[in-house]
Amino acid sequence: MPPGARLPSEADLGPRLGVSRATLREAMKLLEQDGLIHTGHGSGRYAAAALRVERPITTYESIRQMLSRQGSRAQVLEIRRELPSAEMPKVLALSSGMEVIRIARLYRHDDKPLVFCIDSVPASLLPGLPTAEDLVASLNDLLDRHGCRPLMSTANVAVTMLPRGSRPTLPAARSASRSSAPARSTT
Repeated sequence: MPPGARLPSEADLGPRLGVSRATLREAMKLLEQDGLIHTGHGSGRYAAAALRVERPITTYESIRQMLSRQGSRAQVLEIRRELPSAEMPKVLALSSGMEVIRIARLYRHDDKPLVFCIDSVPASLLPGLPTAEDLVASLNDLLDRHGCRPLMSTANVAVTMLPRGSRPTLPAARSASRSSAPARSTT
């Protein structure tokens, strides 16, 4: 939605989304508190100004580089070989039966969980299974050492609550409140 665009009212949105007007009002208040929308008294709610991009989109930069510059640190939670999910062979140009290496990391800022990231890399690009020490610098640096530094990537980012069963495996995520859910990024 472009900045300045008028948002539909709760009466219009409620039936389309199957949500009560009270729930929508509360959601709108939270969006306004976060600066994503603003209310013109008597005229409705409007999308706030666009988010500011602090780097050119023509420059490739890993999520680790972006978050490290902001003072966040990464913790490797899991590294394993596995068969790819249904959509991965097409996205990663994998032949039938090829495995991927799945790397799960948790980025923290001020000791609070910020981003839970899962990277899937064709196993053929990395001989053996990397260790957490191999990933101290970045996944891009590890790939570069093996002669295949990426020039671009695709990331799907969504804010989500971690499944209840996975919380104990994520240090300090156990105490995360519903309002501070980490973003989940799959690259």
